[in-house]
Amino acid sequence: MMPSLRQLATALSLAVAMTGPALAQPAIRDSAGVRIVTNTAPRSSQPLYRIDPMPLVDLGTAGAEDEFAPPVFSLRLHDGRIVVATGGTELRFYDAKGKKLRSFGRKGGGPGEFQRIQFLGVMVGDTIVAFDAGTRRLTVVSPGGGLVRTLPLANPSRRLVAGLLPGGRILAGSMGADGTDPKSGMMRDTTPYLVLGPRGDSVSAVGRFAGREAMIQVARANGRIRSMTVSTIEFGRTGYLGVDDSVVVAAPADRFEILRYSQAGRLLTSMSRPFRPEAPTSGDLEFLIDRQIRSLPPGQAGAADNVRRSMKATPLPKTKPPYDAMVVRSNGEIWVRDYLGPYSRDRAGRWSVFDRTGVWITTVETPAGLEPQVIGADFLLGYWLDSDDLPHVRLYRLTPAGRAQ
Repeated sequence: MMPSLRQLATALSLAVAMTGPALAQPAIRDSAGVRIVTNTAPRSSQPLYRIDPMPLVDLGTAGAEDEFAPPVFSLRLHDGRIVVATGGTELRFYDAKGKKLRSFGRKGGGPGEFQRIQFLGVMVGDTIVAFDAGTRRLTVVSPGGGLVRTLPLANPSRRLVAGLLPGGRILAGSMGADGTDPKSGMMRDTTPYLVLGPRGDSVSAVGRFAGREAMIQVARANGRIRSMTVSTIEFGRTGYLGVDDSVVVAAPADRFEILRYSQAGRLLTSMSRPFRPEAPTSGDLEFLIDRQIRSLPPGQAGAADNVRRSMKATPLPKTKPPYDAMVVRSNGEIWVRDYLGPYSRDRAGRWSVFDRTGVWITTVETPAGLEPQVIGADFLLGYWLDSDDLPHVRLYRLTPAGRAQ
C-alpha cells in the first residue's frame, strides 16, 4: 500500500526531529598552504555555552581592602585562586571564594617592584609572569606569591608583551618610530613582533601587525618637527594579538577576519564571517560626548564645552570596526566580540566563537559592561566598572548550554 501524504509528512517531521536542524557548513579551501575558512553562519544555530548572570566572585568593592585602580589585569590558577594586577604596581592573591591572601610588589625600580604593569600571564606550574612596561622587565612570581627572578628585555625601543609561548618563550612587540616621516591626519601604525627566548634574546620575527587608529597633529618649524600630538579616534579600528599554544593569533579589524600565524611568521589559517559595515551616526557621537562629560568632576562647565567642541571637530572613520575585543580560550577557541564601542558598559556583549580549524561554531552573550580577560574550561574572568567607575574583577560560571547544574 502506498503511504498517504500525511504519513509521508509525519515521517519527514520525525526524521528532522531526530537529526536536528541542518548545520551551517563553511567554505574551506587551501591557497599556497594557507587554510582559508569562509563562514556564512555559526555551525550551531543555538548557543553552545551559557554564562550565569550572577558572578561567583566579585572583587573590588568600593571602600574595602581590595579596591582596585586601573589598569587591572587578572588570571586564575589551577586551584581556583585569582591573581589581580592593580594600579600597575601590585599583585594581589585571592582564594577561590574571593578572600584576600596576600599582596606582592609595590611602586619602584628594584626587584619585586613595578612602575607600570602592562601584561599578566601564567606559565606551566602556575608560575606567574608580569611585564613592567616602565622598566621593560619581566618579573617571575611563584604560585605562592614569592619573587623567583627578574629579566630585563633589553632593546633600544619600548617593549610590550602580548603572550607567553611554550618553553618560556615570549611574544613581544617593539614600539617606536618606523622610519617614516609623520604627517598630520588619520593614521594607523604597525608594530613588529618577535618571539623572544627565556633570556629575552630574539628567536624569530613574526611580522608587523596593525595597532590602533589615531589622529596625529604635527607642527613643524624650518622643516623640522617642533611638536607632535597623537589622540585616539572614536570608532577607530584596533588590532588584537594573542597566543594559542605555539601559534600567534591576530585580529587586525579591517574586516571580520582572524589570522593564525606560526612563530616564524608564516600565515597558517584565515577565518572570516559576514560583516555589514555601519557608519557612526550623530546619535552615536552624542552618546559618547555625554558619557565623557558625565565623567568630568563637578563644576567644570567650561571643560564640558571644550570636550563637546573637540569631539565634534575630530573626524570620524567612515565605518565602525567589525569587532572590539578578542580572547583566545584555553582550549584554542577564539572569542571575538561584535563591535560595541561607546555602548560596551550598557549592552550585553555578543561574541562569535571560532574553533582552532577556523570554523565559526557558535555565538555567546556576556553580561553588559564585562571585559573578559581569561576564558577557562568552566569559567570566565574579567573586569567590570561600576556606576562610580571603580573597577571590579568578576568570576562567572561557564557551562555547556543545557547542562544541568
